[in-house]
Amino acid sequence: MGGSTLANGGAGATGGTAVTGGATATGGSTATGGTAAGGTAVTGGAVPTGGVATGGATAAGGGTATGGATATGGASSGGTTGASATAAIVSGVPWLDTSGNLVNAHGVGFIKVGNTYYMVGEQRSGKNDTYSGAPINGEDTFTGVSMYSTTDFVNWTFVGTVVTPIPGTIVAPPYYGERPKILFNAATSKYVIYIKMLNYIGSPAVYTGSYAVLTSSNIAGPYAFQGDLGLGGANDFQVFEDTDGSQYLARDGGTLYKFSTNGLSTASTVKSGIQSGEGVSLYKAGDTYFWQASQGSYWYSNDNSYSTATSLGGTWTSHGFFCPAGSKTWQSQDTAVVTVAGTAGTTYIYVGDRWVNGDLPASTLVMQPLTVSGSTESISTYNPMWKLDVAAGTWSAVAPSGTTINDDATGTGQSQFNYSNGWTIGSCTGCYNSDFHSSSTSGATATLAFTGTRIFLYSAYNTSSGIMGVTLSDSGGTALTPEVHVSLRYDAPATGNYLVYASPIVPSGSYVLKVRVTGLKDLYSSGSTCNIDRVLIQ
Repeated sequence: MGGSTLANGGAGATGGTAVTGGATATGGSTATGGTAAGGTAVTGGAVPTGGVATGGATAAGGGTATGGATATGGASSGGTTGASATAAIVSGVPWLDTSGNLVNAHGVGFIKVGNTYYMVGEQRSGKNDTYSGAPINGEDTFTGVSMYSTTDFVNWTFVGTVVTPIPGTIVAPPYYGERPKILFNAATSKYVIYIKMLNYIGSPAVYTGSYAVLTSSNIAGPYAFQGDLGLGGANDFQVFEDTDGSQYLARDGGTLYKFSTNGLSTASTVKSGIQSGEGVSLYKAGDTYFWQASQGSYWYSNDNSYSTATSLGGTWTSHGFFCPAGSKTWQSQDTAVVTVAGTAGTTYIYVGDRWVNGDLPASTLVMQPLTVSGSTESISTYNPMWKLDVAAGTWSAVAPSGTTINDDATGTGQSQFNYSNGWTIGSCTGCYNSDFHSSSTSGATATLAFTGTRIFLYSAYNTSSGIMGVTLSDSGGTALTPEVHVSLRYDAPATGNYLVYASPIVPSGSYVLKVRVTGLKDLYSSGSTCNIDRVLIQ
């Protein structure tokens, strides 16, 4: 069965679902109470079993989320418990899949088959590759390409490692893979996965690369290696299917190629010099093509920009940034745009990587609804949580509510932080109640026993913080989730009161949240200190 490629907004392949441009959902959420541009980023986490509790209705197609249940009046002050639970996309934080494991997919690509959306991504295994002139450190060996499926963009099911190392080919160490993308080829009735495969050699290191091509008759594989595209090296790229079924490869640096009929090679160069930059995306909204790219700043996030045209081979016009200048594309690098067309409109979802150089599996995905009108697009306000109505093709903002516990509520009882090993309280501009607890002692922990169904953890983001481990356990100490790593380093302006973790929704009961100072840090961070600002309990 065919599928429609969703990095584009064009029609699906034969046998799949046609995804065409249409009305766009507009609006956004403006959360107040913090210092981040656009408001406090009150972000959710992994939701393997449902959604997030919300406080109040939001208008379809957008809305204004005011606050995030920021209760006032003391160290442990009451908020309003959300009246209902709803499925919501949560952005930029660790996700767990429906089996409770960390979603490990980066540089992702998408395709729709029937009513199911599939996401393929880099399966990261180790620390980093630094691009610092030294060969890859061997701690991020290529282990394969992950695939996840969803029908709502909230609950992600692990399909499997659909591409594993193939000895004797470029799809195996010492090569490592980046930015896998997927198409369905109607001429051959096969799914085709393309991977940017790189190898660092020499001293100082110079990379060699190729685009690997693999095919399968089944979406879940197995995928067989068919060779490489022969384009002389490999850069960041995107695949795109137009409304007439023709398929293309958009390459870092602004070159667009048309694929051959079977998709195993390129047939022609359509256009060069479209737009410089990495992390390429290409999609179509109505009669307009949109090309997005990031600046070349390695693992640092930056302000991404876009260009448009009414013909792929025609004149492209540069429009500048699509997020506010200085927001660093809400701390992310472009990797895809997913088109969700429904009965009432079309939502274009920007997907970007929030890289953690030094702990790559901890890198997270930023998903945001784009506002698209004619030849303009924007994400003017960060939507930390938002609800997507897949059937209607519309979206609305979501804000969590509950009971806030400030970091200075200390002790060993319920809803109190129990700090160990050198945590200290300090002032923090933009933090809740203007304070936070922090520790740079590796192995230091903080626990909080609580009663409820979900807990959100807020911290301060800056350029000098480290990586903390977060675990949810039952009252008896049995871990209900794996420890997930949360990086507190942020390229954009420092901000407090930023939600960095959300537990899964669990049955009402007694639980324990544990925060651990790992001693690790993003390689670009100047320190490994971790901090706690507050929690929100539902």
